[in-house]
Amino acid sequence: RSGATNYSLMAGTTGTHTPSSGFTTSGNLATGFTSVKSGGTATVAATCSKVARDDGWASGEAQRIQLAISGAGGSDEIHNFRATPAIADVAEGEWFYAECKLKIVAAPVNINAIELYLLESHPSTNQTAIDGGYNSTASLQLPAVTVTRLLRTPPIRRQANSTALQCNLRTRMNTVPGTGGVTYDVVDCAVRK
Repeated sequence: RSGATNYSLMAGTTGTHTPSSGFTTSGNLATGFTSVKSGGTATVAATCSKVARDDGWASGEAQRIQLAISGAGGSDEIHNFRATPAIADVAEGEWFYAECKLKIVAAPVNINAIELYLLESHPSTNQTAIDGGYNSTASLQLPAVTVTRLLRTPPIRRQANSTALQCNLRTRMNTVPGTGGVTYDVVDCAVRK
């Protein structure tokens, strides 16, 4: 586990909303998480809410993220649902990975991919691991169906002098048409070793 107890429970509502040009984010966001868009020019709104888990677990909540594209932009713009576990929770030389249970509850439209992206920051050489990665050379998009997926990155071995960890559930959007979106629930998102 990442050392922080909330990542599996999605408890609380004091997460961080980081709006930017053309991007609004609002609602109840799980404590310890951030809703942020990485650059781009499209108009996108993220609406965050808490819903009951429906996966058989007795504790915790699900974090719902609804993304709505309402203005044209680039062919690959990214929204991050981000956790930043403490680097001290993973010792130098230990192997670690990210895992996330995702349920797409409203069929995606103009969504290239939803991927789990793990980043270890280091002064000279960052390391990354991805599951569900987007192939930018293909013109594929997620099918317009609802689905439940377990995403798990390949493991990374912690380097000496690493400065930070970051776990991102990244929604990669084709905003060229100016419309589209997706709604998904996250019931578990954590860095584990």
